[in-house]
Amino acid sequence: MWRNGEEKGTIDFVQVFRFYQGRPHQNAALKWLQQTSQPKTLEGFACMWGRIPAAGKNRELRLNVPYYEQTNNLYEPQRTCNTSSCAMVARFLGAKISGDDAYYQIVRKYGDTTDHGAQTKALAQVGIKSTWNTNLGYDDLDRSLEAGLPIVIGILHRGTLQSPTGGHMIVVVGRTPSHGYICHDPYGSLLDPNGGYTGAVENGKGVVYPRFVLNHRWLVEGEQSGWGRLFYAHKAGS
Repeated sequence: MWRNGEEKGTIDFVQVFRFYQGRPHQNAALKWLQQTSQPKTLEGFACMWGRIPAAGKNRELRLNVPYYEQTNNLYEPQRTCNTSSCAMVARFLGAKISGDDAYYQIVRKYGDTTDHGAQTKALAQVGIKSTWNTNLGYDDLDRSLEAGLPIVIGILHRGTLQSPTGGHMIVVVGRTPSHGYICHDPYGSLLDPNGGYTGAVENGKGVVYPRFVLNHRWLVEGEQSGWGRLFYAHKAGS
């Protein structure tokens, strides 16, 4: 029975939730529904509502993460790959920062831009929970991406594949059907035709690094030896 007494039949909850705006009468109706529903019904609803569909392994998965260049940073543009990478993820997850320059000022309160502990504290200040790890592999990347969370990883970006050197932070934002990884590299692209990082820095936006490259530059000491930062909150403050 509806408010005007007219019989309407079965309620289409898909349509109901399309028009949900958090108004007092809507919240009251949902609270009443919660109180009068069977526990098993509520349990099943909560499980299905919160389930994130797994992306097919043979389909592209790409998160809409903003891209920040480190080369145009106001401070230490040659050293701030870590800050630019963490800022990309923080902004994607809802942190109230205007960009990587603003986030840099927060990082400096806790330490150097290359200090992973300082990054953890700076991210926490803007409402993002994360951990720095040195034992990651491809399964960790896949699980995180399928949960809607990017990953910041550390790679050896200089030298040849056989003798890689350096140290650089990038963001993994997706996966291709061929199991390459879509990355935001704040310094440009390792795969520029004339050699790594010789082209426009914008080439680093959404660049695909295949596994054979990451095997040498990320998993340097074995399949579970990857350095990287995992994130745990979908929205700042959640």
